[in-house]
Amino acid sequence: MLLSLKEAIPLVIRLLEPDGEMLCLVRPLFEVADPQIRRTGIIDNPGIYRQILKELVGFTESIGLRVLGITNSPVTGNKGTKEFFLWLGQGGPFAGRDIHKDIDVAVSEAAKLKAYSK
Repeated sequence: MLLSLKEAIPLVIRLLEPDGEMLCLVRPLFEVADPQIRRTGIIDNPGIYRQILKELVGFTESIGLRVLGITNSPVTGNKGTKEFFLWLGQGGPFAGRDIHKDIDVAVSEAAKLKAYSK
């Protein structure tokens, strides 16, 4: 079963046109390696979100995609876990944005969100 975007994105690339784009929902619990976090479902350190997003950006660029944008999702996971959107396109690195600044802004904005409640 696919969980990580690092597993799913290479499969989706095959479906894209040469100038195709995709919008990915980044669910950090599926990207984090720490077994404690995966077990509890709680990420309370903004640095972990930054690390996950930076690793995903590096991965996508290494397989020939360009990052067109990144932002936080306005909805949190069940335990308040923050989620993000990653906009990707074919064609290598995109020089028009400061992606690391975008990551910092997305994580800062996500930190302001209240946890989802049913």
